[in-house]
Amino acid sequence: TSLTFNAIQTREGNRSDQIGLILPTSLCSGQIAQMIAVRLNRDGVGREHEISRFVALAHTEGCGVSSGNSEEIYTRTLVGHLTHPIVAFGLLLEHGCEKTHNDYMSNALAKQGIARERYGWASVQLDGGIEAVTQKVEGWFRKALESMSPPSRADVGLGNLRIGLMSSGKITSTAAQSLAELTQTIVGSGGTIVAPVNATFLTSPVYLENVLGDQPVRNTLAYGQSAIEPGFHIMETPTDHVVETLTGLGATGVDVMLA
Repeated sequence: TSLTFNAIQTREGNRSDQIGLILPTSLCSGQIAQMIAVRLNRDGVGREHEISRFVALAHTEGCGVSSGNSEEIYTRTLVGHLTHPIVAFGLLLEHGCEKTHNDYMSNALAKQGIARERYGWASVQLDGGIEAVTQKVEGWFRKALESMSPPSRADVGLGNLRIGLMSSGKITSTAAQSLAELTQTIVGSGGTIVAPVNATFLTSPVYLENVLGDQPVRNTLAYGQSAIEPGFHIMETPTDHVVETLTGLGATGVDVMLA
């Protein structure tokens, strides 16, 4: 029996879910982004268009003067979350005084050939403070929703799924075998599996023999890089910190994480 799941059909492809994303460009606008998301969810904005919820991805970065590799990782991770396949509409919210402000993020998108017009842009300082920017953000999402085609659903195959796999600590051969079978099923159906290179099942002979055969474990994605091509991917991990690993894994575009 072929396995299927019920997906939302859009012009961009089949989605397992649809959200509205408010992406703060720094720590400074994170709490305000969360306040706006709570308000939009409370008012039920987008429910008739199958927008399941609004999400604000608050974080601790962007206000300092970091540069080089750390700044590249930060930017790539934010762009990965912004372009995530389940994001129906995304808006970037700057505070206005940070290094990684809206123009910075606009340039980062342009370098990847992503049109600025795909997203909304708002500024706590330039738009007149918290209440004024809240009204602007809500107005942008409501107008964007008006342009949506009526939602439809269909049962689709596992080739439309993107799964993130993670393990820490000791992994038994039974668990490794189960994860290997899951990997083979999803990838064999044309779907995507992404695993961080620090996942402990990548040290299991059982998993490696079933999935990679005689191929070595090697990174196919940078940390937080979008997984554009389907198949089996391994993401680099600069640290072993679990939260940092999951943050990067989410930015690759996976629908669900199994840890």
